[in-house]
Amino acid sequence: MLRIHLILSLFFLFLINSQAQQVKIEDAVYDAFGSTKTVEYIVYMRDRADFSEGVPFHKKSDKANFVYRTLVQKAEKSQKEIIDYLKANNVFFQSFYVTNAILIRSDIQTFLWISKREEAEWIFYNQPIKLLQYEAEKETALPREVEPEWGLKMIQADSVWKMGIRGKNVVIGGQDTGFSWEVSPLKNKYRGYVDSTTTEHRFNWYDAIHESNPNYPDSLLNPCGFNSLVPCDDNNHGTHTMGTMVGEDEENKIGVAPEAQWIACRNMDRGWGKPSTYLECFEWFLAPFDENKENPDPSKAPHVINNSWYCSEEEGCNLSNFYLMRDAVKNLKASGVVVVVSAGNSGSNCSTVTGPPAIFAESFSVGATNQSDTIAGFSSRGLVTIDSSFVMKPNVSAPGARVRSVLRNGEFANFSGTSMAGPHVAGLVAL
Repeated sequence: MLRIHLILSLFFLFLINSQAQQVKIEDAVYDAFGSTKTVEYIVYMRDRADFSEGVPFHKKSDKANFVYRTLVQKAEKSQKEIIDYLKANNVFFQSFYVTNAILIRSDIQTFLWISKREEAEWIFYNQPIKLLQYEAEKETALPREVEPEWGLKMIQADSVWKMGIRGKNVVIGGQDTGFSWEVSPLKNKYRGYVDSTTTEHRFNWYDAIHESNPNYPDSLLNPCGFNSLVPCDDNNHGTHTMGTMVGEDEENKIGVAPEAQWIACRNMDRGWGKPSTYLECFEWFLAPFDENKENPDPSKAPHVINNSWYCSEEEGCNLSNFYLMRDAVKNLKASGVVVVVSAGNSGSNCSTVTGPPAIFAESFSVGATNQSDTIAGFSSRGLVTIDSSFVMKPNVSAPGARVRSVLRNGEFANFSGTSMAGPHVAGLVAL
């Protein structure tokens, strides 16, 4: 057994050295192949679109079409030979264009072939990523007056409402644990809701969870199932965030932009996602497609996306795989979409904003405040030092302590975390 282990170690060492000038490979990929025959990894292509100088359009619709076409053409051309090989050998893959990458599930032979391709720049392990931690406090049902929640009044959203500005004709996107569309404060705001008898989920909802996360045994099936054709939340977190963005009914004023519409993508299986699930949702927001991943339409993209999730080093994100999500954020921003991100709950020391997508200059990162309008103790702070960028984060702070919103069963609860602060800012973008 020791001899086999030694041989494998020497083999991988030789492989690393032999490929050093061609494809950079994350150590976690080697570790995974050391313990299993089939590994899921992401190939990050060398030739990528660059919108750093901007795009030659001003209207959002024109930006969206231009960025979408450019990304698709780049991916189709640069990925072609690898995809032809994968198809010919019946290897599972998923192509992305929001960042030029391919998700592959293969044995070591296919991996070795991929690792020699000059089109590839990096190979990353498709590492599970955990949802931001947050505090939940179930609400006691007591009589209360119908008035805006404290966070809405703190940011003076109610003053903007009095001017007749409530988010009309704006679309907000959310990628999270899922969303319960039929709860009262959200139902009429869902873009797929037509009337009491007609609902169109196509292009308004997408489920990027296709199988159980590796952190759960196969016997523990997700309560929403997989590839759900209707919005579903397996955790409460997503529904709560959407309530803060748009929620309102006769008895509850919980949403910043109550006349905005919402669309959504599920990127986590009971609080655990993977780079591939986040990329799939980012890609859907760039140009929403149907349940078969066909007919993408940039005109159906949202104006702003809320991302109340975050990946720290402890949870599997590291400097090597930051590129994947940063490309997605940069490309969405170039297409005219505002990407709002929670800063994290690792305060109160400096330089505690440590994971993607909060660390990226292109993200609009949000810290949390409490009811006294001071920074919440749990809220992460900058500068960003993990990648030596020294970017000042968060960009802004917003109410995030004891925020009342709706749950998937229609009940209400107070949650605390920067996950609750981000939705206030996404709602403000809509206003």
